[in-house]
Amino acid sequence: MPVDDVSHDLARFPDQPTADKRRIPKTFPGNLDGVGVHLTNNRSISSNSTMADPFEPTSPPPEPIPPNPTPPPEPPPRADNPATQSTGLPSNIAAALACIPLVGGLIFWFLEKHDNFVRFYAMQSIIFGAAWLLFNIISRVVFDIFGSIPALGAVLVFLWAIIQALVHLGFLVIMVIAMIKAFSGSRWDIPYVGPMARKYTG
Repeated sequence: MPVDDVSHDLARFPDQPTADKRRIPKTFPGNLDGVGVHLTNNRSISSNSTMADPFEPTSPPPEPIPPNPTPPPEPPPRADNPATQSTGLPSNIAAALACIPLVGGLIFWFLEKHDNFVRFYAMQSIIFGAAWLLFNIISRVVFDIFGSIPALGAVLVFLWAIIQALVHLGFLVIMVIAMIKAFSGSRWDIPYVGPMARKYTG
């Protein structure tokens, strides 16, 4: 091989790195520009997208659930204690039966020893029945007196019969009202009779 050719080849080797160095800035900057654009685009996308801020909620917070209100206390159960009802009947039924004048009152007054509600109506029935019985006795006496009067006796007897019927009707209405009140569970005082009955029952 001629010397000139060898020297010419050796002179070419130093130029290759230079060419490579020249290629490098030509090649990588383009790639880096692409990468830069890609990163820039990512930044623009991330900057345009909105992220929910945990400290600034987009929707209003839910309303707090109020605590459950305290339920009303349940009424104490009624104890079916035979000691409180000697007759074995409910109080309202026993009191209504006790309103039968005189007879019902006497029966339930001696049978019932614990239920004041029944005993009140029983005593009221005794007093009321006694007043009714007393009126019948007086009415019988008045009939006998008027009947013994000559001439006017028949007229007086007729007038007294009307009065007697009205009085009996009044007694009957009072008895029915007392039975209805007793059956409904309310304590009702017969005028002039109820206060006296309360003195005996407390």
